[in-house]
Amino acid sequence: MHAHTRAAERRHHQRFLPSVMTVRFRRRGALRQLAAAALDFNRHGLAMLAEVPLSKDQHLFVRLVHEGLETSTVVAVVHNCLRLEKGYRCGLRFRLNSELQQDPLEVAEELMALELALARAAQEDG
Repeated sequence: MHAHTRAAERRHHQRFLPSVMTVRFRRRGALRQLAAAALDFNRHGLAMLAEVPLSKDQHLFVRLVHEGLETSTVVAVVHNCLRLEKGYRCGLRFRLNSELQQDPLEVAEELMALELALARAAQEDG
C-alpha cells in the first residue's frame, strides 16, 4: 500500500496514539509556521489538535517531531476539521504523490520509521 492512499483507506490501518508528538505546519503560500499536538498517527496521515480552523482540501506543509525523530516536510491535505471546546480536531492525509512533495521516497521512509517507533513503544507499553 502506498503512503498516498485515500483517506478511507487510512482508516483501515492501525493508528498510533503518540504520547508526545508535535506537528509543525504552515499553510500553502504562508511563511508563518504553526504548531499542533498529534492525536493519532500512521504513515498515511494523522489527526491533530490545532488552535486555528483549517479548510477542507487545504494544502499544508507538515513536519512531525517525536522523541528525537523529525521528518522532512510532508505535503498534506486537510480531510476534515471539527471545532472542539479547546481548539480544532483536524484530520490530514499525506500526499507524497503531490507535485509539491520534495524527496517523496525519503519522506515515505521517514514516515514508516516514525510509525515503526510508535508501534514498538505501543508493544512495550502493552
